[in-house]
Amino acid sequence: MRTLYTCFLVSVIHILSGSAVAQTSPQGSSQTSNSTPVNSISISAFHDSVKAGSPVYIIVQFTNKTDHDLGFARVLSGADCRIDVRDDQGKWPRETGFGYVHNGHAAHLEDDLTRFSSKDLTDERIWAEVKAGQTTDWDINAAKFYDMRQPGKYTIRVERQDPEDPKVVLKSNTVTVTVTPQTGDRSHNQSQSSTITVLDWLLGGRW
Repeated sequence: MRTLYTCFLVSVIHILSGSAVAQTSPQGSSQTSNSTPVNSISISAFHDSVKAGSPVYIIVQFTNKTDHDLGFARVLSGADCRIDVRDDQGKWPRETGFGYVHNGHAAHLEDDLTRFSSKDLTDERIWAEVKAGQTTDWDINAAKFYDMRQPGKYTIRVERQDPEDPKVVLKSNTVTVTVTPQTGDRSHNQSQSSTITVLDWLLGGRW
């Protein structure tokens, strides 16, 4: 039974890998076309600062700069984009199981099936249509792709295939999000602050 499940998992991985290359591979796309992008994408952080362990949402805006309407498939998780996250050392944080499957950094996913689970292989697709000259936006949780629980500054950038020309890759600007420590010790700090206040009262003869 375990062998059948593993074979099934590997088959799904190959399908996803092929789909990811066709949709989001910036290296393959940029090497096969010298075209200048007509359309554009930009991103902004939903919050410039978040607590460790919280989602890290970015807003992606796609602008149709052509003279005609465009339609293209989207993935609700944002896996149709290439999400690039770097820590304050310029390194990739550890990928989540979902990110390991969809980021495209692993050449052969079947080499390490322990890095992800079957739920990381599921996603939902929708069809998006953008009229000429119009902009549409959607959000992506970068922390779904990378482990961003370590406090610090993270830079985020997004790339996506241009619906007008699949050989062209649209590249966003870069945003910075600061992850701050959890506030689990706030009560301790408040208690300590209250103790100091009482001592001040005592020493000041106000009791």
